[in-house]
Amino acid sequence: MKIAAIADVHGNSVALKSVLEDLKGRAISQLIVLGDIVIRGPEPGLAFQMIQDVKPLCWLKGNTDMWFEEIAEGWQPKTAMEHGLFEYYLFAKQRLSEDEITFLTCLPTEQSINFLGMDILCVHGSPGSVVKGIDRHTSVHDLELMVENVSQSIILSGHTHVPFIGTVNGKSIFNVGSVGLPADGSNLAAYGVIDICPGGAPEFEIVRVSYPINEIIKVAKDQDFPNTDSYEQSLINGLPG
Repeated sequence: MKIAAIADVHGNSVALKSVLEDLKGRAISQLIVLGDIVIRGPEPGLAFQMIQDVKPLCWLKGNTDMWFEEIAEGWQPKTAMEHGLFEYYLFAKQRLSEDEITFLTCLPTEQSINFLGMDILCVHGSPGSVVKGIDRHTSVHDLELMVENVSQSIILSGHTHVPFIGTVNGKSIFNVGSVGLPADGSNLAAYGVIDICPGGAPEFEIVRVSYPINEIIKVAKDQDFPNTDSYEQSLINGLPG
């Protein structure tokens, strides 16, 4: 039986729609959501509603979701980077209801689930950290430290926007990449599928989905989304902007 995991939608409802359509043809029984759904994309409210409608098995809070708690009213950015992040935060906050923001702030940062007898630790970044990620750039030594106190056999993560499948100390590590802002040089939306057969070893698959990038770019321009030119280049090139 298959279970899917998505992460880092970042307000890209067009990519999310294509991913959810792709899921329908794959006999997926449950969906796990690993955080960062709304901020840094032009349709935060729609992305939130689309995820809520799916009724995911697990829904985590990512680092940008935490901005709703961390950024105080009247906060003044001091650097160009802080100014850009603050613009993304304000854009999302103005397009979400108070109930939706409260929902996001109340989500867990990690959660353990059991699926067909397989224990899975769901995190946004890595075990014990929302902001420290896991992908092909992570050293074996760092991976060993990250899983040192993990009892689950599978660790699901996102955050870096770079898909990764690996094993360390007998534990499977699966970074499912990003739906809305891939950063591995591919502009295809990414998500992960785990095929679990009782008594057998789980199989992991990174799925890439094409979607009409021009549609979300048009939405960004129509909505006066901050730093639209940089956003457009990030989407087209599949690299951080």
